[in-house]
Amino acid sequence: ALSAISLNNSILRVPPWRNPWLLAGVAAPFMLHLLVLYLKPLHTVFGVTSLTWEEWKVVLKFAAPILLVEEVLKDIGRVLAQNNESPDRAAAVLADKKSKALKELRNRAGGPSSK
Repeated sequence: ALSAISLNNSILRVPPWRNPWLLAGVAAPFMLHLLVLYLKPLHTVFGVTSLTWEEWKVVLKFAAPILLVEEVLKDIGRVLAQNNESPDRAAAVLADKKSKALKELRNRAGGPSSK
């Protein structure tokens, strides 16, 4: 969600803290997830266990590339816009590239839809 604060500009140009509601909208569910993961009474309710540091590394390994892909796609969009591509054409090219990039990430990770 933080990378989607702007469809065209990098997260470095339009920082997330410019929209406190977005930050709250990301922080609140994240805190709820942490509560479910680390409060033992909630483990039985939700059928989960706490994550180890090694498991968090795996989570970050799969989450970080998504941000990178989004930033690359924004850069491609800016290039297309500078070359006077029509917005519809640019959107179609970006959607195709995003789909291919996500499929490639899934293939590398051996995740769902890796065929």
